[in-house]
Amino acid sequence: MQRPDLYTISSATTLLNWYWTRRELAAICKQQGINSAGSKAELLNKLKAHFEQDAKPQPQCKVNQRTKQTVSTTNEPLSLQTLIGPAYKNGKAARKFFKEHCTPNFRFSIPLLAFIKNNHGKTLQDVVDEWHRLQAIKKLPGYISYLPPSLQYNQYIRDFFADNPGKTLVDARNCWNKKRSLPLEKHVYEKSDWLL
Repeated sequence: MQRPDLYTISSATTLLNWYWTRRELAAICKQQGINSAGSKAELLNKLKAHFEQDAKPQPQCKVNQRTKQTVSTTNEPLSLQTLIGPAYKNGKAARKFFKEHCTPNFRFSIPLLAFIKNNHGKTLQDVVDEWHRLQAIKKLPGYISYLPPSLQYNQYIRDFFADNPGKTLVDARNCWNKKRSLPLEKHVYEKSDWLL
């Protein structure tokens, strides 16, 4: 079975049978007239619903206009007491705020983004506290960061290096690219990947 061309996807079954990057999913959304904003998992769900006729595509410009009013884009300065609302986005103002209150090298991590998304009504002080908690956990012996199922590439590369510590990223990517051409259930690292 050969991986289908990006722009020939017309069913949820075909869509879900293969690995797609977020960029590819956004391109399929645009082709189908669906809003291409959101995480990889959100785009996959939008496309699945679209192909199953469970939802009608929404014009991209209208959706963007509705979601623009967020904490990080208001004219009010951010403070430790600023509440996280359902439309909160991590824009330039939020990054600047967290660099001032955490560290100049501040970066959003998957667990921190999940904390923000799942804690509407909490304050930015709570986010700063969570960032410090996560930093402390990273220093524990044997710490391995959590990778959600949508980050198949990252998990594959991690597993590849755990099994092949002397190999290079080029080696890992070559194996991944061969795996990626297979149906979705095959995207887990295996020792036999060198034989592909």
